[in-house]
Amino acid sequence: MLTLLLFQAILTCSCYCPAPFQQIGADENCCYYFSTMGLQVTWPEAREYCHGLGEVIMSDTVDMAEVDTSNSCNSDDLMDTMKSKYLGTPFWLGGRDDITEGTWEWQHSTGETLSLNSSRWGNAYPIGSPDRNCLHAVGYYEDDTAYLYDDYCEDFNWFICQIFNSTVV
Repeated sequence: MLTLLLFQAILTCSCYCPAPFQQIGADENCCYYFSTMGLQVTWPEAREYCHGLGEVIMSDTVDMAEVDTSNSCNSDDLMDTMKSKYLGTPFWLGGRDDITEGTWEWQHSTGETLSLNSSRWGNAYPIGSPDRNCLHAVGYYEDDTAYLYDDYCEDFNWFICQIFNSTVV
């Protein structure tokens, strides 16, 4: 597993972000990790993996990525990266609605929610099923955008980790 991380770190090296994270957008503190080297896991495993990456880089501010929160970087940059580099690839993000069905809460930004009226939701989503409690995003080329979807937490997807509220040296 460490070899896989080091290999991916070489491929995604950035001047401001610690390996294996990469800078997305103009803000040098917007550091993300995309698990695109064949590592598909459940939502709980993805969150555990992100926390583990935090231990590797000695930061307690690593968690699953968020969009449109006070802690997130430019969310458009992240969504643009998903659609331009990873078309059709589903990525887990850090949102869940299993505490209160229909209230999508971000796991890192405690108390912040994702509106059900957000234009980021895919057509007819969220479905609102009590079994679909975890959030993922997919980039599409048909309309040149990325959308959010509710999904089963035990499905296997790639995931995105983010370094929150930190100045990276």
